[in-house]
Amino acid sequence: MTFQVTTRPGPGPDTQHHGISRSLALGRIMHFEALMRRRLGEVRPQRYVRMHNYYSGQNLPPDNVDQPLMINRFKPIVDKHTSYLWGQWKQNLFDIRVTPINKDDMEPDELEDWTEYGRKIKRFLDRILNQNNRNKTFWQASKNASLFGDGILECRYDERQRRIVLESVLPEYFHAMWEISNMQELTEVVIAYPIDRVAALEQWGTSGNDQFIGYQAINPHYLPGIGILWKRWSTTSFQVWVDDVNVVNSPNPYMPVDQYGNLLPGIIPYIHVVNMQGGAEYWGYSDAEAAIFLIDELNRRLADMGDIVNTHAHPVITLSNFSGTQSDLPVGPDSVWDLGREGKADRLDGKGPAPEVMAYIEEVKKEIYETSSMPETAYGSRGGGGGGGGSSHSSGLALAMAMMPVVERAKEKRIAWAEGIERLCKMIFYMLWVRDPALLEAAGLDYERILMYTIEPVFADILPKEQLQLINENVATNVSGLRSLERALESLGEEDIQTEIRRIKEDMQFKASLGQPVPGVGTTAGKNSEQGMGSSADIPGGIGASASKPGTLIKSPDQDKTDSVALGSEP
Repeated sequence: MTFQVTTRPGPGPDTQHHGISRSLALGRIMHFEALMRRRLGEVRPQRYVRMHNYYSGQNLPPDNVDQPLMINRFKPIVDKHTSYLWGQWKQNLFDIRVTPINKDDMEPDELEDWTEYGRKIKRFLDRILNQNNRNKTFWQASKNASLFGDGILECRYDERQRRIVLESVLPEYFHAMWEISNMQELTEVVIAYPIDRVAALEQWGTSGNDQFIGYQAINPHYLPGIGILWKRWSTTSFQVWVDDVNVVNSPNPYMPVDQYGNLLPGIIPYIHVVNMQGGAEYWGYSDAEAAIFLIDELNRRLADMGDIVNTHAHPVITLSNFSGTQSDLPVGPDSVWDLGREGKADRLDGKGPAPEVMAYIEEVKKEIYETSSMPETAYGSRGGGGGGGGSSHSSGLALAMAMMPVVERAKEKRIAWAEGIERLCKMIFYMLWVRDPALLEAAGLDYERILMYTIEPVFADILPKEQLQLINENVATNVSGLRSLERALESLGEEDIQTEIRRIKEDMQFKASLGQPVPGVGTTAGKNSEQGMGSSADIPGGIGASASKPGTLIKSPDQDKTDSVALGSEP
């Protein structure tokens, strides 16, 4: 499908035959954003700058005497929350699960056909995500969400490469209006960011307008040779400006055509993932935003402690009955002072900080941990994980409870990220359906049938688990009939589940051909089992009858006993 694009190679007035002007578009959105709440006494772009300065350790001038140590607690809070969001991932930050919507109403043969089609959808999605550096792109977007409070993903179709392109966009470039009754539904978006004028001339046919007065509102410190590129999206239109020079004015390229040839409203190709959205607030909260004043206080008090240490290292000397000039006394190692017959020099010693002062500093640190939902244990310290060494039940439970705040925060963030990833996957197929349906057809996929599937992300465990404990859980639940073999393999991190199941069946058939006892599907094995199939101890590495019974733990030969509560278990 081809859309007409209007261009103007040189500076000119900001008017179009149709559509909306740049100044009106930006003004409407800026005014809409101004109606939102101001946090920390600042509008959103200013708040972003403040958060980034804390993250990079530039929140104060380097010669500031109040906080000379510049201890940065902000950065590890952001980094740790980003890491715990994705959990103990191995190959990918998240996996994709594709299931038929009405699978419970299907016959076995029909379900197998639909399941195989779902695998085809998953392979197609995995290929697109991996082409776009899945781990790097989503880690960057989640880091922005943890740092600024907002993660922005752009999804677009590249005509030249004939593929979907996913990019993480800095939230400071993103300006939006949304449906008041449904804040997840964007109605208008403006993306504005600096662009080199030579690059703008080559890409858009104009270098912009270096006398553009609106530039000062975006960047008061003018940089020669740099302009502003503006992109405006609505469900029906797409426009681009370089400064105030309009270069593109066209319909939304993702508008579908109905059977009568009519253009229907399209989509806005951006996903906004909110970090800890609160109330009617559209924009999210940084993971460390609530702790910045506590971080400042900790810096000030530790700076005071540094002054006390400095005083002890360079003590004050008092002179008595000395009639000479102080400047005449030599300073340095092994110096000898002639103070006269009656002269005397004494060292003025301080008492050091009182216990209450040290207790106050510890209280400030505790408040930082609690306010940021990042306990000391999450940094690898044993401070919050209970008593001494060992792996007793009480210590394991204490550690799980100590990690509860970060687990709860990660679960809250995963709600928003799961919804965002689901919307992104649907957007990918929608774009291909509108812009390049031949790619879907070449992959053997049909858009209408794809809509009959639920596509959702699968995240790794937030906290690490002992591999032995993970195996125990899956063996017990599978044998008890509470978990399918597919879900057990997925829990163990298997990538190609169906291939692994086929290998398991082939292995069982091979062992049966050799006359070796083979556990039945969903049954226990061993001469003491109800099936009486013989002891599985004859199988190298096999699980004995007693260990195969529901709820039985497999004990490691290196341990005398196995805890039912592992140190790394999730609460």
